[in-house]
Amino acid sequence: MAKYELAHKAVEDLTGIWEYTIEQWSEQQADSYYNLLLDSCQDIANDPGLGKNYDGITKDLFGLKTSRHIIFY
Repeated sequence: MAKYELAHKAVEDLTGIWEYTIEQWSEQQADSYYNLLLDSCQDIANDPGLGKNYDGITKDLFGLKTSRHIIFY
């Protein structure tokens, strides 16, 4: 299993997503979605080729769509 490290901004974004989800739905849903996003981060670490190339935005930018979010790396 490959290791990954989240940028400070990514941690802030995940916290915001969790807080929004708990306000709109439930703590259980917030935890579930948070874990889904972290699982996707691990998937990217294990296979960086999973994501779509977003060179149109900036060079060497990739992203993996996970539900309603895109994880950029």
